[in-house]
Amino acid sequence: MSIKAENNNSECQNPEHNPLSFLEDNKQEITKSKIGIEESSPSQWKIIGASVTGYLHKNNNKPCQDAHRFLQISPDMGIIVVSDGAGSSEFSQLSSNHIVNRCISLFSDIFHQKMDLNKPLPCTDNEWRSIVLDCFSTIHQELTDIANEISQPVSALHATVICAVFSTSGIYIAFVGDGRAGYQDLEGNWYAAMEPSKGDQVGETNFITQDIVSNPELINTKVIDSEIKSIVVLTDGCENSVWMISQRDDVTGNIINVNLPYSPFFNSNIQTLKDLYNDLSADDIGLLWVEYLSSHRVFSREEDDKTLVIAFLDT
Repeated sequence: MSIKAENNNSECQNPEHNPLSFLEDNKQEITKSKIGIEESSPSQWKIIGASVTGYLHKNNNKPCQDAHRFLQISPDMGIIVVSDGAGSSEFSQLSSNHIVNRCISLFSDIFHQKMDLNKPLPCTDNEWRSIVLDCFSTIHQELTDIANEISQPVSALHATVICAVFSTSGIYIAFVGDGRAGYQDLEGNWYAAMEPSKGDQVGETNFITQDIVSNPELINTKVIDSEIKSIVVLTDGCENSVWMISQRDDVTGNIINVNLPYSPFFNSNIQTLKDLYNDLSADDIGLLWVEYLSSHRVFSREEDDKTLVIAFLDT
């Protein structure tokens, strides 16, 4: 079967996706203003991420409704959480921030207290799903309580969530709603770690603020038992620029689902970030990453808020 890229992924073919010139051009100025010395860390991983406001929200004086957090819980294991607050929900920035903070707290406590972190994959598929159901149900109830406190329906706090616990041995992933996550194996091949879920209507998705207790099928879990050297997690505001979403079969004309990270984008970014770590602190690189997602024209044309987190082996 012969396939070609559909127009909604044309950004992926743009050479501007190589961030080398943008980041390198700004490195000298950042270096001049750098203060302090980055402390050494036993971690095998480097993690970089940012959540930035889309131009439509800026024009309408709306806050960024995306949020993310990441945490290294052992030299070989980390957690990444991203949440996309629904644009139609007035207070979704409250929920997205609450979700990422509570996911980090709940999942890190469980893995520290109940898991042998020296094991490659310390829990089974069923154990992972049970953990996720408990944690997501707790967060759902907390969001319901917040809605009551501010005298709003829970729909005013609609937000998605993607949580990935990862190590060199594989990935535990859980999500409600859309967004994307992918990983790179030791041979350098890129794969999707999830298939975003859709709501009842075209263009809709699911939210952790829906009745996930009575409808646990809204919660998706997966264990990827494969050695990895990179992982990426993002909200849907980035996907048209960095993800191969669909392609057209040039024989049948049918649109087929692809759902793969666009490898030239991520390979060039990861190599650039590795180079930058030789000269800059993590904080300085974080500032560059925020600037890149905010002002580089590939991303600045995107009306939605954008979150992109990348973790890669420090080798």
